[in-house]
Amino acid sequence: PGSYEAIDEAQTFVLQFNGAPTLASLQQHVHCKAQDLGERIPVRVLDEAATGKLLKALDVPAKGHYAALECNRRLTAGSSMQLVVGAGVAMANGVSNATTKALEFNVREAFSAELQCQRERANAGCLPIRDVVLAFTAPVTQAQAEQAHLLLNGKKITPVLDKDSKDTFNEVRFKAPFEPAAKYQLVLPEKFQDDAGRVLAN
Repeated sequence: PGSYEAIDEAQTFVLQFNGAPTLASLQQHVHCKAQDLGERIPVRVLDEAATGKLLKALDVPAKGHYAALECNRRLTAGSSMQLVVGAGVAMANGVSNATTKALEFNVREAFSAELQCQRERANAGCLPIRDVVLAFTAPVTQAQAEQAHLLLNGKKITPVLDKDSKDTFNEVRFKAPFEPAAKYQLVLPEKFQDDAGRVLAN
């Protein structure tokens, strides 16, 4: 990812070098540094087959020298981290880099859902003439989104999905009107998860 993108807790990083880096020097001179830990986290370097498969999935040109690696422990959601490429990463021809570079990233927030609606005041109920939105901090698949629903006295109210979204959704909408002063129940599937397989944190 670019350093401006929020990364996954188990992010895989792809680095490009001028030559083919050796496995030993990558393991010795590249590490992760998590904000919440403040300590060096070793990296796990993917083998050639796994790296090639990843490059193909990312549509990265075959020409060039790449290394794919991951932090050796899961990162904390909502934290910041650095991928530190230290001096001394050696190429197969014996040449090594002379400087250290730290790439900074933010780890995306934990997967959560929030029911949103318009109210006349902060502690009032939802306005029955306005739609209710169920928003997610990370995208979910259509199959997952369609299973969310509201219940009132055994009556099931299914959501409306954004037609512009094809594969994943960051929210679903329940269309008004609703019965005034009624208490609706939000129902989500038992293993509701986002596109990365993370279950709800709330």
